[in-house]
Amino acid sequence: MDAIILTLISFVGLYAGLVIALLAKEELKIGKKYFVFLQKILFLLMLFFLFFEVGWLWIAVLLVVVFVVLFIFLKKDFHRLIYIALGAFLFFSVSLTIPVLVFLYGILTASIFVLENKHNKVWGLFKKYYLFLVLFFVLYFAKFLL
Repeated sequence: MDAIILTLISFVGLYAGLVIALLAKEELKIGKKYFVFLQKILFLLMLFFLFFEVGWLWIAVLLVVVFVVLFIFLKKDFHRLIYIALGAFLFFSVSLTIPVLVFLYGILTASIFVLENKHNKVWGLFKKYYLFLVLFFVLYFAKFLL
């Protein structure tokens, strides 16, 4: 039950970011490159902490290096796919570190979303990122079936 509550609170990070972005629209265009950079840093931190928590430090370091190289050479922004994958990160998380980082990642993701979408921000945000919740709940309930 605690995992479900933490996941829902982490998902609320999107809407906290939406509120912040709507209140500070003038700063969004200036900050977009920083938001994308910070998203990548948060993702790398989540990778590291996730594998560190389960005792696979060498895999954590290897994955961080691989993703740093990918982020340097790939210019395309994959924040939607990464956000969906964070549902699995939350499922495997054993501390509060990952949920807090997912919450912060959601704030940045919503800020970028506001810049890229002009209409239907509240419902559009949910439609774009609801698979985060679906993936978490599938994994969560699958553990009871297996």
